[in-house]
Amino acid sequence: MVHEVFLDVANNLAGEYAHRFHNAATAEEKSSAKEAILSVRRNQRAVDPTDRETMIAEILRMEQLIERLAQD
Repeated sequence: MVHEVFLDVANNLAGEYAHRFHNAATAEEKSSAKEAILSVRRNQRAVDPTDRETMIAEILRMEQLIERLAQD
């Protein structure tokens, strides 16, 4: 269950960056958003799916980041 939530939150975060990518006004903004998407995916793969504590910490971190992005 925790792993499913972790994946869902990671997908939501990547989706926020994808939205920024598609709405970017400059090549630099596009590049930054693309790198952020790749970073989310790398982080997603790096977390052990049996490590509940790490997944919960990452869920909280990503949710905070999603909130900050929504305020921008």
